[in-house]
Amino acid sequence: MGSIYQNARLTIAAVSSPNSTDGCFINNRWPDTALLVSKTADEKYLIGARILDGKGQPVSTEDVNEHYPLLTRGWVFQERLLSTRFLQCNYGELAFECLGAARCECTSTIAPHAGGTRKGKGKHKAIRSLRFTNQRHLLMQGAREHKIHILHYWQTIVQTYMELQLTVTADVLPAIAGCAQLLASSLKLTYVAGLWKELLPTDLLWHVKQRRHVKMVRPDDSTAPSWSWASVAMEQTIVHIDGYNGSAWKQSEVLLRDKITEVHCEPQSVTNPFGKIKSAFLKFDAVLYPWYLRTICTMAKWKRPGNERYSTRDLHIKRPKSYFPCTTHISELVFEGATVELSLDVRLGQEGLEEQSFTHCINDALPHCTLAPIYLLPALHKENLPRELDVLFVLRQIVPVDGKPNCYRRIGLMKVTNEQADVQTWDELMNSRMEPRREEFWLF
Repeated sequence: MGSIYQNARLTIAAVSSPNSTDGCFINNRWPDTALLVSKTADEKYLIGARILDGKGQPVSTEDVNEHYPLLTRGWVFQERLLSTRFLQCNYGELAFECLGAARCECTSTIAPHAGGTRKGKGKHKAIRSLRFTNQRHLLMQGAREHKIHILHYWQTIVQTYMELQLTVTADVLPAIAGCAQLLASSLKLTYVAGLWKELLPTDLLWHVKQRRHVKMVRPDDSTAPSWSWASVAMEQTIVHIDGYNGSAWKQSEVLLRDKITEVHCEPQSVTNPFGKIKSAFLKFDAVLYPWYLRTICTMAKWKRPGNERYSTRDLHIKRPKSYFPCTTHISELVFEGATVELSLDVRLGQEGLEEQSFTHCINDALPHCTLAPIYLLPALHKENLPRELDVLFVLRQIVPVDGKPNCYRRIGLMKVTNEQADVQTWDELMNSRMEPRREEFWLF
């Protein structure tokens, strides 16, 4: 499908049509009006007037959803990026984009335009700068610096694309396959489930920044492996912790560089390696640190009267001073001077974690604290004293797959930022409290 839009002379998009049947010329609530004006009996002029809603450029997600529903669709995203000429039938006018310019009928700022929203308002940003037609000077170059720009460009595409909607959740990879195919031919890299094989140690450093109210955070019908951003539901913000945008990681900082010993990704279609996945896994030879997620803790209440609530789904680590301590026999990690950010890819209730309940946080009558075993895989350690950054994958163990003994799934990513040089580092804390286990394991 990607080649169709790349080679088309003109792509016409009914961006204001509420469905696939109404087409370009829809009856909206602001119909055009024709006025007959005459100065004398012999001089008569017919003037066409377009009625606007007075809002001008849309400033929220609701505005875009109401006026340009087509642009909220995931499948349309790559079709727009790949097209050399794009004619939009808006609810108020026609707009045209090509290699050289973008034009509309009114050429003013008071009429609505389907280019996107104002900066910081809503998820539908203007994407003209992302179009492949604007990146040809990069795609035609083979130098290393151009590849770095293209890789950062791909991450921007992924972030913008994942904020859109898909009717069939399993179409996450097929709906962006045309973009991936074009970039793969330029980069001369191997595409694996939305990432690049030769760059996996850094491409794996993604996380969900802003969770939407989606039914399934990781859909059951997803064909992508848990280590790919394509395994999570659309309408979420995906962010990469990358070294492509002016701050390339040193070899020693990327801890997984020599830890991935096998990459397996088999597409469902042998003729289309950019679509749905039949099977995929990564094999590691690395050190894992067993620890716990705290899913429920009755003692973790706010101290302010009338504003008490349970705090759930965090790492089993000492809380800020505004919390009561958690007093299970598995004591919390105590790490002062650091900021711990835990970003989960899943809803824990949907993952089937093995949870352990403890009754003696307050008394022995009822379970009041629940911990779930997880495993931490260090992925990045950056020292820029006095500030340090550690990035770790959060894994859960699953039953053996195809006879492979040590199998895991990714359920999140954790960032630890240490702002003080005179306190215990995260690496020192892990090695003093957790028993590391080096093993060969498979990540599905």
